[in-house]
Amino acid sequence: MKRFVLKVSAFLSLQLLVLIALWSGWRNESHYLRGGILKESLTTDTPGPRVLFVGGSNVAFGIRSEFLESVFHRPVINLGLHAGLAKDFILNQAASAVKEGDIVVVVLEYEHYYGYLPSLDLLTMACIDPSELKHYSLRDWAYLGDQGLCLLSALANAGLNGWSTGAEPSSGTMKLDAFNSRADFVHDEMSKFHSTGNDYPPLSFPGLGEIINELNELNERCVSKAATLYLGYPPMPNEVIARGEERLVWLDQTLRERLRFDVLWHPADMAQDDSAFFDSRYHLTKTGAEENSRRVLHAMSGKVNPKEAEHPSRLARGSDASSVR
Repeated sequence: MKRFVLKVSAFLSLQLLVLIALWSGWRNESHYLRGGILKESLTTDTPGPRVLFVGGSNVAFGIRSEFLESVFHRPVINLGLHAGLAKDFILNQAASAVKEGDIVVVVLEYEHYYGYLPSLDLLTMACIDPSELKHYSLRDWAYLGDQGLCLLSALANAGLNGWSTGAEPSSGTMKLDAFNSRADFVHDEMSKFHSTGNDYPPLSFPGLGEIINELNELNERCVSKAATLYLGYPPMPNEVIARGEERLVWLDQTLRERLRFDVLWHPADMAQDDSAFFDSRYHLTKTGAEENSRRVLHAMSGKVNPKEAEHPSRLARGSDASSVR
């Protein structure tokens, strides 16, 4: 028996060494998800009270934090990263980040109202920054276990390529260096998005009851820290909003009735032309993000700094957001 245990231990140790070697070969220091490390450091190092924007890539691409800071007169942190990390991770990270007096604005992608929809990006994040595992739910851990072989296969391929060529996997514009110091994703987009008949919000929301409960639980966490929680909706192309108008109006009404905190704006309030998006219905161009930030500011007028409600001219100046990288 002792000999068997020694052999198993030796085998597992060898596998671990191989994994570490592949991991070090993969590196990928410029991976988009490394932006999560910057966001974590901001939540830790930035004193409160702050304004936290929470969501997926619609938040990462759509918020200009320095512009909002200049009006709110308090730090703004962009926690948005990727919808594929799933709602458990996104909401757990927000709950962990909240400090006394914070204002938290959750802007989820519409797919999050479907239910729990994880992706392999959860596995990638676990490799890039294992400290993020503290935000994983039991379902996330189960998903890691189910999909672990997929990760090992991808890691092996990337690691071997890294060792042999010294090159990192290409990720186009989706790179770490596109995040500014406030964790906003700022980029020079190379492609334009054009909506089609296949681009529409969900026609049903089977996970709505579950996420309402989770959002109300997050609200309780915020209240316990004397923080305030709000909900908003993501930017989307005009045509997409128009095609899903009936269902989105129903979603908005249901959320306003069942959430124990305020919803700041309506889905249609964030609709923009196709030209404001690139490669996805959630990814805003530079000008699209500036316009989205102005609309967010308008919706939040008086919520952060009551004195700002007395100065509506600040909301109308188109140059404000465009002056901030």
